[in-house]
Amino acid sequence: MFTKNKTDKKYSFSIISNENGDLYGYFSNIIGLMGDKQLEIDDYVYHQITLEQCYPNGPLKDWCLNKRKWPRDINLEILILNHKQEVIGSYYFTSAKPIQCHPSHPITDEFEIVMVGGLWDCALPHSLALWEHWRSGTPTHKNIWANFSFEERRAWLQIVINYHGSTYYKDIVRQDAPAGSRFDLYGTHITDYPSFFCAIGEAINGPGGYFGRSLDALSDCLCGGFGATIPFTLRWHQSHIARHYLDRAAWVREWYAHDYHELTCTLDETYEMPDYELNGQSLFEAIMDALSEGGVNVILL
Repeated sequence: MFTKNKTDKKYSFSIISNENGDLYGYFSNIIGLMGDKQLEIDDYVYHQITLEQCYPNGPLKDWCLNKRKWPRDINLEILILNHKQEVIGSYYFTSAKPIQCHPSHPITDEFEIVMVGGLWDCALPHSLALWEHWRSGTPTHKNIWANFSFEERRAWLQIVINYHGSTYYKDIVRQDAPAGSRFDLYGTHITDYPSFFCAIGEAINGPGGYFGRSLDALSDCLCGGFGATIPFTLRWHQSHIARHYLDRAAWVREWYAHDYHELTCTLDETYEMPDYELNGQSLFEAIMDALSEGGVNVILL
């Protein structure tokens, strides 16, 4: 997917209407995409985002120039652009409206625009920095995430999911490997929850590949349409590393990281983190059960 840029400058983001695809502008940086900036207006709490070095278009430009009132709260989509100005990811921003607009530079017609609304899925810490790995193209080798921290791995996995849901990826025709295929999962770097899903995504679909973000999503992927057809064989090399690290504590760590993110992002003041009850199963055992029940022959090496 391309968004038409009427300037010579290449931007990192654009923003469009989620309802009809109309372009509302380009911008170089964004503040508040993690949902950590919130503003209360008339007893309602909104996410606040700031579009820096924004070249507005259409209704947003008219609003900044005082030519038109903002028509209504609009559902928008914040698009991540690669170096060719193609869309490689997105974040939904619902019931959006601008509240401030200040010139960034008088010559370039760029503005700093503050908007409020609701982020459907907030970016994780490190996400914006890690998107830079994808702007020049899909990763060409595996395990870029291997030396990342736990939080960086979670952000990398979120980007993988986002990218594979983008129009750019969907335009590329791919077919699942046939039933009976064999895949090799190298477990040297599988030491926590996100690293397993980063690794199995690349084992099935190559560098930057996706094959689930959770056990439920893994089960969905095993139903087909995500690169593999059951039954298939998964040769898990260095499986002892995962068996050691993917214990009950690894599972709890991910649960609480997920819920802390939800607590930070949510606009619901009544949200409370759940109190999990463990059933005694380790994360490694739960993964093995999900793979086996899904029709995968796992060979532990």
